[in-house]
Amino acid sequence: MPSPARNPLLRFHQAVAETLIALDVPDASEARRADAIEFVLGQIAALPLHTATGVRAAALTLMPGFERRDAAGRIAAIHKWERSKLPSTRLYLRLLRSLVLFAAYDTTWTLR
Repeated sequence: MPSPARNPLLRFHQAVAETLIALDVPDASEARRADAIEFVLGQIAALPLHTATGVRAAALTLMPGFERRDAAGRIAAIHKWERSKLPSTRLYLRLLRSLVLFAAYDTTWTLR
């Protein structure tokens, strides 16, 4: 899997996933958070081309400025996306939230 440090789109996915974990799974341990982020990024990297194209397009429209926001600003952005009139925005958020929740609560998968 490519490093998020070298890929702005992966950094964005990571930042969104971290924000969703803070919102939806605030009691997750640091190890569980790290595993969940790794899982989310791995699943996004493994998307088939036709799905990945839509995910990238949605992310590129949401990406500007997100990483520069503080935690409260990121949470506000997530809440705004939840109410968006654009289906692609809501679907992007639903995809990442589903992956985060699966990774955080389903203990049957393992990365190692």
